[in-house]
Amino acid sequence: MTDTAWETLSNQAIGVAGIFYFLALMVHLAEWASMRAPKATREMARNEAGQARGGVAVATGGPPSAGEGAEAAAARSQRVAFLGRLGVILTIIACAGHFVSLVGRGMAADPNRVPWGNMYEFTVSGSFFVVLMYLALHRKYALAWMAPIVTGFVVTVLMVAVIWLHSEVAPLTEALDSYWLVIHVISAVI
Repeated sequence: MTDTAWETLSNQAIGVAGIFYFLALMVHLAEWASMRAPKATREMARNEAGQARGGVAVATGGPPSAGEGAEAAAARSQRVAFLGRLGVILTIIACAGHFVSLVGRGMAADPNRVPWGNMYEFTVSGSFFVVLMYLALHRKYALAWMAPIVTGFVVTVLMVAVIWLHSEVAPLTEALDSYWLVIHVISAVI
């Protein structure tokens, strides 16, 4: 493959990764929303707790019976679990696309290098490592609550990187050349 083909692959892969991160964010937000119990269910639980302590039951205007409430809670629990798994799967797919983008960006440079040459590459690489660490620690430390935060952060960072920081692949400049350029500009101004 040519360098331009690698760069095109990188640009397309980061777009696909961004779409999947956004879908993962929406699914995780739906998961959070599904965790919230409807008002009738909360009132029924409050009334059942009052009856268990010997209190007086209050009519709430037709909440489901105790059996229906348990079924609704079980269905909600299954929905939350499904959305959580779907969100993690979408995040894994997005992370794979993100990795393909990084490999393509590194292969597009001549000579091939790690994509840390400018702010765009550094931002894309950094956000990849954030997601990779989240996925690596997700199950061990029960970090499911962080999913919307991580995916929202990565979507935002990738948008900033693609819109404002994107630059063409270029070879690395030597630090001394940049240093001497800065020295010459400062001495010319003084």
